[in-house]
Amino acid sequence: MGEQFEIGALHCETCKGLHITRPMLNTLLLSVAKQVREINIERIVKVATEQVVQQKKQWRFCPVCRKSGGMQFNKFLAQMPVMIDECEDHGIWFDNGELRLVIEWAESGGMQILKRQLDAEVPKVAPRTSKSRPKPEPMLASPQPYEPPPAQGFWMFIFLSAAAAGYFFLGLMFVALVESSILFSVVGFFLWPLCWWLSAYAGAKANQNENYSFSTGMIWSFFTILFIGLAPLAMLLPFIFVPVIILLIWIGGEITGEK
Repeated sequence: MGEQFEIGALHCETCKGLHITRPMLNTLLLSVAKQVREINIERIVKVATEQVVQQKKQWRFCPVCRKSGGMQFNKFLAQMPVMIDECEDHGIWFDNGELRLVIEWAESGGMQILKRQLDAEVPKVAPRTSKSRPKPEPMLASPQPYEPPPAQGFWMFIFLSAAAAGYFFLGLMFVALVESSILFSVVGFFLWPLCWWLSAYAGAKANQNENYSFSTGMIWSFFTILFIGLAPLAMLLPFIFVPVIILLIWIGGEITGEK
């Protein structure tokens, strides 16, 4: 690689290639375009059809950063036979004779034709006046005032307290049944489902679940636990009916014996 010029280009003495930065290339082409007095279509066509004698194209490394994978290989313009290697950070590499074709294309009015093509592709947008301004579209939904979330800590405390009380009354009911305490059995039988429902309701509130109905949840929970609470009583039925049956059999035997 040869010397670096003040214009921001690197010239290779071996292959006669030239590496130039994108800003420098734009400045060069604009400077040439300003000197054009007349567009020469014939010369532009000749430049577009001219073949550059060059070696087989291959991936090149940027002479500045030597980025792995080489530079991007693409066409400079669709209407020109110039294939360039470009580094996004440091510029374009022109093989021998390619930059000369680009300069000739600009000297013939190629920049002016390119500008016309670009202007034709961009739709014209009329300036808006105060009368032609579109009305703002209505909002799909009115803004709602901010509502802070419920106090989750409070409901979690109620949930844990009610669950603990429910287990306490459940145990109290079983103990009362064993000790034949009717009062504690009734108290435990009614307070256990109440605490169970309260824990479920507090858990729903703590999780911000508004689908849990207060009245429906209470009725459903009460009857659910009511039927579950009858299970211990059903377990005691054999101990009640067996002595009764034995007593009835004994009484029947006594009556039969007397006869």
